[in-house]
Amino acid sequence: MDRQRFAKIFWPIIGILLAVIVFISLISGFLQKWLWMREVGYNAIFWRIVWIKWILFIASFLCVFFYLWINFRIIKITPSSRAWTFVRRVGERQTINIRHIADTFWKIAYIIISLFIALMFAMSFYPQWDAYLRFRWGKSTGIIDPVFHTDAGFYMFQLPFYKLLQNSLLVLAFLAIALITATYAWAGAFQLTMDRRIQVERRTVGHLSVLVALFFGFWAWGYYLDRYELMYSTQGIVYGVGYAAYHMTRISLWIMFFASIGLAVVTLANVFLRRFMALVGIVAGYFVLYFILLIILPAAIQKYWVEPSELERESPYLANNIDLTRKAFQLDKIEEKRYPALTDLTLDEVSKDQDTIDNIRLWDWRPLLQTYRQTQEIRLYYEFYDVDVGRYHLGDGYHQVMLSARELAQALPPKAQTWVNERLQFTHGYGLVMNFVSKQTGGGFPEYVIENIPPVTSEGLEVTQPAVYYGEKTPGYRIVSTKIKEFDYPKGNENVYTSYQGKGGIPLNNFWKRLLFAWTQGDINILITSYLTSESRIQIWRQVRERVEKIAPFLKLDEDPYLVLSEGKLYWVQDAYTISNQFPYSEPYASNWGNINYVRNSVKTIIDIYDGSVKFYVMDPNDPVLGVYRGAWPEVFKDLSEMSPDLKNHLRYPEDFFNIQTDVYRTYHMTDVQVFYN
Repeated sequence: MDRQRFAKIFWPIIGILLAVIVFISLISGFLQKWLWMREVGYNAIFWRIVWIKWILFIASFLCVFFYLWINFRIIKITPSSRAWTFVRRVGERQTINIRHIADTFWKIAYIIISLFIALMFAMSFYPQWDAYLRFRWGKSTGIIDPVFHTDAGFYMFQLPFYKLLQNSLLVLAFLAIALITATYAWAGAFQLTMDRRIQVERRTVGHLSVLVALFFGFWAWGYYLDRYELMYSTQGIVYGVGYAAYHMTRISLWIMFFASIGLAVVTLANVFLRRFMALVGIVAGYFVLYFILLIILPAAIQKYWVEPSELERESPYLANNIDLTRKAFQLDKIEEKRYPALTDLTLDEVSKDQDTIDNIRLWDWRPLLQTYRQTQEIRLYYEFYDVDVGRYHLGDGYHQVMLSARELAQALPPKAQTWVNERLQFTHGYGLVMNFVSKQTGGGFPEYVIENIPPVTSEGLEVTQPAVYYGEKTPGYRIVSTKIKEFDYPKGNENVYTSYQGKGGIPLNNFWKRLLFAWTQGDINILITSYLTSESRIQIWRQVRERVEKIAPFLKLDEDPYLVLSEGKLYWVQDAYTISNQFPYSEPYASNWGNINYVRNSVKTIIDIYDGSVKFYVMDPNDPVLGVYRGAWPEVFKDLSEMSPDLKNHLRYPEDFFNIQTDVYRTYHMTDVQVFYN
């Protein structure tokens, strides 16, 4: 086979193979996520998000495709156009053949162009499922903005989706004008006369006039929505509507709205008047008006009228910003109390608060973590990753303690790194260590409440299920309930083995599931090993934050989940937040999740360390953002009253929420406008 023939066969085969690999990767990832969501009990979330994504994709694709395709079909390339002058010199039969081929070519080209642009729009709408969820299930908040007297729910839920539609329609209208104009120009619809005037066919003027009218109609809708977006204006000293925005920009937007409507009507009338150059002049005047009303005048008023008397002019708007920022970050819920300093503190008065004194934390978590690792890891295949703080009722009273889970190490010792060891035998960590925050023993070691393997305690606590299958940094996938006994914990010179009895993991009860996970995990051993049974289960996404993010991607998570021992079992508590960057008048804050101007700690997530089950409990039933997701999935979120009383006693104020609030409160503790301005 010569090189040319080989190339003709080789490259198509490579292309087909690549397409097959991409398809298999996409479908296998989809099936893995579906099986996992079904295993953890949140199949409803998975399917609703999938359906919304594809409905947005298909709806936007079809609308854009047919809009462009119909406009292309309206264009008729005539023999008199410049494009066909070259065929006049050939015979009639050849002319007909050439025209037939060319017409077919352009019909295909129109379809391809329309398909490509429609695909781009569809791909931009595909990830907008959360915007649609908020639009569909968003409700009123009861907080009314002081300028437009509109509920904050409109800004947070409806306005973003309206802006998404408006911007998309505007871009589509502009692309249609550009493409159709270019096509008409190619076809010779625009011709230069002897007196250097542009002559345009009447049908072309009518078609383009309709497209331009639609463009300005969508633009007018944008001006209407832009009025509400003044709530996020940075024009003056105030974030949101300030003096210049209220007295000038707001009015200018109304003027531009009606000007756009008028221009749309004029261009639509041009379908019958057919005055192309007159239309060009009107459009040019429109943009001059835009420049004057929305750029020059607001800047001039801000510079020469507001700034010389800024405090006086901006005071009402500063008051609005202070009020709504405090509400957005729940600073209005803070109770201020005075604690006068005692200059004559005595030993008797100190002894009255002995419980508090005994629980003042002396241990710093960083050296304490090193101490845990040196004294309590016991074996090389265990590791402590973080130290948490908790409160427990012990034998002699209520104590603050520090604790950490003994998780499986990221990597086994080099000689133990076989596939059976890494995936089937060393599947979990074991137990925890706990110490008093303010007590130490001889040699400067912490006084332990719980220590060693198996867990030992003299303070009345009990650990009935110490196996740690899910953790903060638990590595990789594991397969449990196999023919290989799992290493449980070391006992002197011997080891104790166990077999997993929980429900965590996806059953590998047929060949197709084993094939699927062999592909997704990139590990052929899952398919060919003889150690699996019909009861075997594969545990994936075993890290706490990763696990919750996969289930509820609409929630933002605290950076530090914390460990809790409750009624003998171990749990992770993961704080979850709802956020928005569309709360009216509220000052933006640069957080780990981007710029936000609204946040609530609305959900406490409880993860069982043994079986990986995840439960969501509502902390703030009045949060309107959480109300969106409770409306979409009412069965997902449990009332806080359903949480066990003992577990509820271990909930704490979330760290990230506290940091955000204190940072904003540094400025927004001031409610007096003049003090705030200064």
